[in-house]
Amino acid sequence: MEKYEKALYEMINELEEKHLCFPFVITKEELNKYTKKLVKNNPIKDDYDFVYDANCIIKKAMGTYDSHTKASYKKLVGSNIPIKLKMENNKFYIIKTDKEHKDMELSQVLKINGIDVNKLKDELDNMISYSTKGWFIGCVEYYLREVYYLRALPSIDNKCKEITYTIKDQNNNIKNVSFDADKNYERIEVAKENYTYKIIDNTLVITYSSCEEREKNEMNNFVKKIDKTSKDNDIKNYIIDVRNNTGGNSSIIKPLIEYLKGKDIITLVNSSVFSSGRWAVNDLKSIGSKLVGTELGTALNCFGNSSGIIESEECNNIRLRYSTSYFFLKNDILEGYYTQEDFTKHKNDHEVINQSYYNPDIYVENTIDDYKNGTDRQLEVALKELNKTKEK
Repeated sequence: MEKYEKALYEMINELEEKHLCFPFVITKEELNKYTKKLVKNNPIKDDYDFVYDANCIIKKAMGTYDSHTKASYKKLVGSNIPIKLKMENNKFYIIKTDKEHKDMELSQVLKINGIDVNKLKDELDNMISYSTKGWFIGCVEYYLREVYYLRALPSIDNKCKEITYTIKDQNNNIKNVSFDADKNYERIEVAKENYTYKIIDNTLVITYSSCEEREKNEMNNFVKKIDKTSKDNDIKNYIIDVRNNTGGNSSIIKPLIEYLKGKDIITLVNSSVFSSGRWAVNDLKSIGSKLVGTELGTALNCFGNSSGIIESEECNNIRLRYSTSYFFLKNDILEGYYTQEDFTKHKNDHEVINQSYYNPDIYVENTIDDYKNGTDRQLEVALKELNKTKEK
């Protein structure tokens, strides 16, 4: 236990030295008082406790301004349960599973390892840094299926060998379904490509799932493909689906933006659009795109670019990534500060610190019923909106 507490305080000291401004929303004295109380109430016995306490401290120090700085594991110990969750009206539903557990789909999750799921949500609220409620909910939906985060929660036994979901199925039957906590299950819903496209109702629907390139000139080559497809099929309307794009390199989208200028476009967004994903949305808005969907997963002005790394010699499976930049939007142009000196000069400027957000022009949320019926209401609304514009 002593080595973990020592590593925790060393981490805090390094963050104060290397982060642009740590802590940001409270004083160092207030953070020290909070840390002592936290460690007393949740003693650090292993890597799981360390990750929980460290992330609680980061959230307390940074408030809603830094969702990038985060403590995690170098090697993930624990399985990823092959289910996908969605929260609706404060209830959690299973909306997708692997083939073996299809009978769980559309069931409501009541408990995990005997603990009420809303109690676990509250514990996650202590350790998840977020600037929008949507990002928090998305993180909870994710963390409640990842064993290495479940084990970190105070209410879950760190050494548990099974993860048992108490569910209520569509016939209101309550039952328990258990998973091996250390089995390597195959992940569901992993994007195979960074960008794809398909034609629906004479509209080219482009999915931009990641601000990355897996090979040189991948985006330039992609733009050539959609240009040829558009000409061959006389395409006039475009939908850019950036839902679930959690970022990468904000410059990757530039060739696509140049191609789309002057065209009729709508962008699909949701609360899993994060980091550089929001700057892709900004670029699309700048060329006249409407937004259809829900709120984004991040404020525009906040810390980002988690390229800084802190590691512990004693706790060798712990890694902390921290933000090395502060980004903000000024006159519709992305700007940033990259040193403590520059940020300190401007950390009280309202224009820099004010947390503005992008909200959709047309708010649409896919519901549990939509999943049940196999429909994508956000996409349907976007298609109707483009056709409405075309008719005018």
